[in-house]
Amino acid sequence: MFYYNRASSGSRWFASYDRVGVGPPRPPNLKVTFEYPRRVSGYVNDGGIGLEGVSISIDYQNRSTLTDPNGYYELIVPTMWEGNITANYGIWVFEPNNIFCGKGLFDKSDQNFTAIPPVKITGYITDHKEDPIEGVLVSANNEGSSSNTDPNGYYETLVPYGWSGTVTPNKTEWGFTPMQRSYDTLVSDQTSQDYSGIQPKISGYVTDRDGAGVEGVLVSADIGGTSSQTDSTGYYEVTVPYGWSGMVTVSKTGWHMNPGSLTYTNVVADQSNQNYNGFQPRISGYVTDRDGVGVEGAVVSVDNGSSVITDTSGFYKITLPYSYSGNVTVTMAGHHISPEIRSYSEITEDIINENYSSYQPRISGYVTGRNDVGLNGVSVVADSVSSGITDVNGYYEII
Repeated sequence: MFYYNRASSGSRWFASYDRVGVGPPRPPNLKVTFEYPRRVSGYVNDGGIGLEGVSISIDYQNRSTLTDPNGYYELIVPTMWEGNITANYGIWVFEPNNIFCGKGLFDKSDQNFTAIPPVKITGYITDHKEDPIEGVLVSANNEGSSSNTDPNGYYETLVPYGWSGTVTPNKTEWGFTPMQRSYDTLVSDQTSQDYSGIQPKISGYVTDRDGAGVEGVLVSADIGGTSSQTDSTGYYEVTVPYGWSGMVTVSKTGWHMNPGSLTYTNVVADQSNQNYNGFQPRISGYVTDRDGVGVEGAVVSVDNGSSVITDTSGFYKITLPYSYSGNVTVTMAGHHISPEIRSYSEITEDIINENYSSYQPRISGYVTGRNDVGLNGVSVVADSVSSGITDVNGYYEII
């Protein structure tokens, strides 16, 4: 037996003979087989336009090629090969899915594919103020693509033609409504697939004992939350990450807050009416004269510069910083106040009946006639500072 073997471009030639029996040599039984290469070719078109760069492969020795700018491809295969031709271009879909090529001696052309581009899913992601959220990762499962929102909150995700699956937005510290969107057998682009980003807000009021808003209170959320100060109505609003657990604290110099903080777990929705009460102690009392009559217009002041004036009944009420230490002073022109000053230390609660006495000296006497009879209605004046009028007995009194 002998063989002649040659391989070239996928072909092989061989010859063989068998010597049968014994005895003198006989002409050989010669068997010759020739196997020639052949071409498999075609086009990949997208809407009638050739698609460049499509990977065309066959299940023979891992052979593949890429389509040219006209969408044309060509592969060399053996005569006796049969199998599938497959096109691949990312998440594009092809019709048919593959082409079966049988054995044969001749080239096979027009092994064409129609390319179907991916379906686009697009939309915007904004916060509760409709401001865009940049950097949200929007992902489609089941071989779909992913993309990040741009500075305008816009995203564009590609999925294969006929795709079914879900699209999910994701960004650290954010939640989204809806959490995801589901699709079934998409064959056309989907626009306006919008999402709303959620970062929960914790809000409320800080008020004093009279229900008035306390302005300038610092409200702080820890562990990634924001801080803000109350406005003129005492309102505050802080933002926390989605799913946040932590503590919100309130503080303002000279104030005691109740409660001083609130604790939260897994916050996924806005929390409103999270209110606090601010407290500052008060000192109150009366300023009266020797007859127990209230002295109006006395000035009651403290070392920090605040002051009040007594009303028509002589009553005063002055608010002090929490834990105040210092003096309270009462003054009024032409009056001697006793005590003039009171000292306090670390005041944390109200103090009432802190009363003061006002003293003014008096000049008194009688105005009488020649018979020592009192004269009624006589005006008695002390240098235009004070005056009085005698009564029926001629008695007067000026302060």
